[in-house]
Amino acid sequence: GGDLIKRSQTLKEQINLLKEYEKTPFSNMLAAPEMETPPRINSPVALVSGFSYIKKIRSDKIEYQRHIKELDTLLENLLNRLNLIDDSEQNRASLNLAKQEIGDFKAAKQIADTTYSVYEKRADEAINLTTSDIKAQFLSMGYTAIVILLTIGLTFIAKFIVKRTITDNERFYTVNKFLNVLNITVIIIILLFSYIENVTYLVTVLGFASAGIAIAMKDMFMSMLGWMVIMFG
Repeated sequence: GGDLIKRSQTLKEQINLLKEYEKTPFSNMLAAPEMETPPRINSPVALVSGFSYIKKIRSDKIEYQRHIKELDTLLENLLNRLNLIDDSEQNRASLNLAKQEIGDFKAAKQIADTTYSVYEKRADEAINLTTSDIKAQFLSMGYTAIVILLTIGLTFIAKFIVKRTITDNERFYTVNKFLNVLNITVIIIILLFSYIENVTYLVTVLGFASAGIAIAMKDMFMSMLGWMVIMFG
């Protein structure tokens, strides 16, 4: 009676809803989200892009899975409602058509499940690769920090020895300033060698630059060398 007609109308409405999914959202569900190439993490600044990449991949994977589960729930509800309709001669044609359409959606849903399984593996591999790069970068930062701290410690030891050895304030000030400049220079070189990819190119440039500066400022260097000999002699 009226209850049967109401159920039949509800079923048709939900099938129409699935047809709307087929036009745009459902076809999008079958295709996995675009996955960008994992970023190269070769400096502390790149850690931000690494964390953002992992967050985006996880978010896309969860959203993709949520859509498939929603569609699965909708198909299950349709099948349950379909079983409640009497298989009479009057309803048989519409029931067969509805079952055929739902079967098509179930086949497409299986394809979506397979696509998600492949996408999930790719996403997990990308996340693991980026996580490994992040860990390696933190380890590299730790080693660099240790070397810099050792350099600063050696500079303090040298300053302590100089303070005990040189009594002249002017000479102590000069040597102290020289040690400060040397410490900063060494730290800069450590950072350059740690985070510049083409180290050979850097060494070549520094070599030519040093040679050019030495030739151009030969007289000044000779004067400074003579001054140091007089001061420390």
